[in-house]
Amino acid sequence: MKNIIFIGGIHGVGKTTFCKKVFKNIDVNHYSASHLIKSLNKEPINDKNKKVVNINKNQDKLIAAIDKYVEKVKLTLLDGHFCLLNKTYEIKDIPLNTFLKIPIKAIIILHDSIDNIQNKNSKRDGILYNNELLSSFQNRELEHSKYIAKELGVPYKKFDVNNDLKNVLKFIKEFL
Repeated sequence: MKNIIFIGGIHGVGKTTFCKKVFKNIDVNHYSASHLIKSLNKEPINDKNKKVVNINKNQDKLIAAIDKYVEKVKLTLLDGHFCLLNKTYEIKDIPLNTFLKIPIKAIIILHDSIDNIQNKNSKRDGILYNNELLSSFQNRELEHSKYIAKELGVPYKKFDVNNDLKNVLKFIKEFL
């Protein structure tokens, strides 16, 4: 049964904040892909720099954690990524095969101004990312998320995190 609305966006766009706001308005579960992945790791992870050494291995852990921890019936928001930064800060797409293994009912992709994203990342992680990298990263995230939604044949909504939640809440309620 497809019960997951995948909430995507780059680091610092506000995925967790968005999901908390939705949770206050709609009775849904919420999981973070990074927290699910961490739950299966034996050793601690330093994720402040956002680089992922082995993207495919990480995605295998995500699928295993979803199978183990995510409730199968209730509508669930899963916040995560469509692209990641590898160990040399190259933007890499998460393979379609990963998303085929997740029971995705719909996709919401979040976006914001690069300045806002840079400020949030700087405050949270103490790292000042290059605007060009963040812009390329967000553009690739938007493109790849649209491709994934098309391939999965699921509804897709692009949402600016500075907008009123009313329309996106209506979109989510369609899946209850």
